Amino acid sequence: MRATFDRVSNRAKRELIAKFPPATHYAESRRAAQMAAYRPRLRPLDERGRAQVATLEQYGALVGPWDDLALPGIDEVKPLLSEHAKMLAAVGPDTPVDGDGSICLSRDDMLSDERLFQWGLQDEVLDLVEHHLGMPAYYFGALVRRDVADAKTVGVRQWHRDVEDERNLKILVWLNDVDDDGGPFTYVPLPRSRDAVRELRYVGGFVPDERMEAVVPRSEWVQAVGPQWTAVMADNCQILHRAKPPVARDRYSVTFSWSTREPRKVMPAAPWRSDQVAQATRGLGSRALQALPPAMFGR
Repeated sequence: MRATFDRVSNRAKRELIAKFPPATHYAESRRAAQMAAYRPRLRPLDERGRAQVATLEQYGALVGPWDDLALPGIDEVKPLLSEHAKMLAAVGPDTPVDGDGSICLSRDDMLSDERLFQWGLQDEVLDLVEHHLGMPAYYFGALVRRDVADAKTVGVRQWHRDVEDERNLKILVWLNDVDDDGGPFTYVPLPRSRDAVRELRYVGGFVPDERMEAVVPRSEWVQAVGPQWTAVMADNCQILHRAKPPVARDRYSVTFSWSTREPRKVMPAAPWRSDQVAQATRGLGSRALQALPPAMFGR
């Protein structure tokens, strides 16, 4: 089974797991064994951290003030993020917009102070992430973006699950106040997402609102609204979710992302220059360096 499983492409692998019970059992058993082997190496969490992981396990997402995560370094990166949001707000109307309606901060600007990138590599943050993943984590950095209020339902503004792995973790933080018309992260809690995936026979790609509503009523769609510095911690590989199209005002956010070190799919990214790697890794210890994906170093 392993030889067959490892040879197929990423999408074929997902389809095999979704539709062929022996492949499903094999994938689940293999991942469970990996998690069991790593469990003794997890550093203990405090009561707050254990409650956060339990919420992720039950609902697939946790929404609340970023400060309530009680993770170090938040106060230090907030001023950096406020300046980055101002930089994005000053971008003129002629600036090209990505296919999903966003304008993203450049990597060089994001690395102007390495504390922002390195926030997700602190021991306390990696501890929380790895308790959810159950395995060693790769960290993919911080993406600061402005989502334009054009009301277009394109790209990740449509329902989907991330395809990188069985589990991932993202922490999405609002850099401005976000209400119903401001493009809130919207998701279906984990138990209903699992039901919907079965009913939709979902493997990958985007699902339109009408089809989603046919299996999950709108009353069960959860919108992560809140003031500036509201955080959404979510496993986007497990829950169906989307960025609701902003219609009244642009949305500003930062997203920190992690996956296991054996992802099913590695998402494409622009190559890193040597000076960018040097800036991002300045002063990091061995654990943090091991959590950076090989592609960052051209491997």
